[in-house]
Amino acid sequence: MVETSTEFVPSDNQLAVLKVWRRHDYCCTVSQAMSEAGLDRTIWYDWFAKPEFAAWWQEQADSWAAQQLPRVQANLIRMATEPARTGVRYGDAAAARTVLERYDAGFAPRSRTDQHVSGAVGVADLGELSIDELQRLEHALSDGVPLADGIKVVRQETPDDD
Repeated sequence: MVETSTEFVPSDNQLAVLKVWRRHDYCCTVSQAMSEAGLDRTIWYDWFAKPEFAAWWQEQADSWAAQQLPRVQANLIRMATEPARTGVRYGDAAAARTVLERYDAGFAPRSRTDQHVSGAVGVADLGELSIDELQRLEHALSDGVPLADGIKVVRQETPDDD
């Protein structure tokens, strides 16, 4: 008995469009990508109507995004430290966090309800912190240095629920 593969095999045109999207870091329109590949944009919608193509395309996008983790992590560090030197803010911390949550298996922040906070200390969104607060937080996390009078960041490991 001869087995036939059911795995989707993209056409040369589909691979050309994928190459355009990746060249633009997935930041282009369908019209732009198809035009650069020399194709009519309506073909894109025909392709996406097929579940095999849609699944393959999503797999390619997820793979590409996972490969960008070092860039995301470097930009998070730059967001936290660069403004102190230049006064210029870069990037979007919420977007970076979303990428890390989805693609970095080692990034597993606890939800706010799972965080144990003692005293009258609130949990702040990092995007709302000032440059000085971010720098103090960075030092506290790496060196155990107090953030402000009597406030310290304490890493507490909790057992996983089985």
